[in-house]
Amino acid sequence: MDDSVLLFGVTFLFVVFVIAVYVIFGRRSSSRAKGDKVLLIGLPGAGKTHLFQILRTGKQAFPTVTSMKENTSKIRLGELHQHIHLSKETEKSNQGGPSRKTQTNQHSPTETTQIVNSNVEFVLVDVPGHNRLRNRMWSYIDSVALIVFLIDAVSFKQEQREIAQFLKELFQHPKLNERNTPVVICCNKMDSFLASTKKFIKKELEKEINHVRTLQKISSVEGEEAETVFLGQEDKPFQFEHLPMTVTVEEISVKDSNISPMISIIQQRFSS
Repeated sequence: MDDSVLLFGVTFLFVVFVIAVYVIFGRRSSSRAKGDKVLLIGLPGAGKTHLFQILRTGKQAFPTVTSMKENTSKIRLGELHQHIHLSKETEKSNQGGPSRKTQTNQHSPTETTQIVNSNVEFVLVDVPGHNRLRNRMWSYIDSVALIVFLIDAVSFKQEQREIAQFLKELFQHPKLNERNTPVVICCNKMDSFLASTKKFIKKELEKEINHVRTLQKISSVEGEEAETVFLGQEDKPFQFEHLPMTVTVEEISVKDSNISPMISIIQQRFSS
């Protein structure tokens, strides 16, 4: 056999082998980098544990108490859809129909939620909201696919400064910026007429974070250590759209099982 033909054959087989290895292990590596966990975080009383129980079992859980440790559960997207449908129907039968506010909500989990791959699994993690316990969320940062930040839309005006500080710490974490982990801010308790709208909450949070960012600039000029990751664009007022990760703001009501905007984001994240 001619040496050039033999060399060509060996080279061809080697290239095929390299491509096969890349396809098999490269995809697995990419999947691991994306992560398999959804973190539920936020201040105490925002409804994280209540939401966790609905997503895990499809049943309303009253009452819930402030969590002192993480709650975790593995969930299939198909089961998630079934749970939300069951919970919604149970709530309607208990109340004789949806609340006044949720009657006009266009997001209905039984109408708009579509399962792309019902066999896809993810791990749901409910992280305690107490300021001495919430740092436990960083132990999951390398395997997080999505962060759900719950806000009590009824008490938002009293808590907005603490919420903004919490979000600032989240957005400035180097690993989160490196991975561009998406964040969905869920304004909960929209069943109440006292709840602030997502438009108002987004605007006020951006103003509060911008204020904190300005104070950081002053501290840096005066000699204090600057933050490792600057929030947004230096020459513009802070906006969520300026961050490297995708940040969306949605309105939900855990009490009424009206959480389809969040469910849709979870499904999109694990179906892409």
